Amino acid sequence: MFYLYGLAAFPLVAYFFRGFVSAGYGFSRSLGILLTTGPVWLISYLGIWKSFNRPMTLVMFILLPIVCWGIPKTRHAALTALSDMSNVYHIVFEEAVFIVIMAFFCFCKGMYPMINGEEKFMNYAFMNSMVRYDGLPAKDPWLAGHSINYYYFGQYVFSYLTKMIGTSPAIAYNLSMCAAIALPFASAFSLGQLFIDAVRQKRD
Repeated sequence: MFYLYGLAAFPLVAYFFRGFVSAGYGFSRSLGILLTTGPVWLISYLGIWKSFNRPMTLVMFILLPIVCWGIPKTRHAALTALSDMSNVYHIVFEEAVFIVIMAFFCFCKGMYPMINGEEKFMNYAFMNSMVRYDGLPAKDPWLAGHSINYYYFGQYVFSYLTKMIGTSPAIAYNLSMCAAIALPFASAFSLGQLFIDAVRQKRD
């Protein structure tokens, strides 16, 4: 699913980072997720429509590549980036870095999968609440009839993905903990490559 998000949002990223190595591919996963989860969050919170349900998440996921690949400028930027084999090699390498980091932390979490310690009980409770309810703000799992009085956008993002895929929260929560490390790591790795490439281009 993360790979599909990255592929769907790549044209938009490639347009803004055109001319740089990998065309900023490492940011496309995170950007794609934000571009789909953000509007649903806003629409639901404003009370326009209780849109935080699985059909809506699937509709947003389908609209993402249609919009990103449908705009001529962004599509051209993506195709141009992919026509350069150097960019393709860097994209494959960045994808491999993400997979290795994700797999490593999934292995570590698999050795100790219990939800125990720190704020894990609260995070898991928030996740369960959002998966069960089709609107926002989410229901407070400890105070019936009230909404959560806490910042929880991060939990919402992974609850959104959980609801869209239909995975059990018990499994999705552990995967989310691993993804919460792998996603920013991949973005930071891509950012580092962009800085290095910018310095190289300046010297040339």
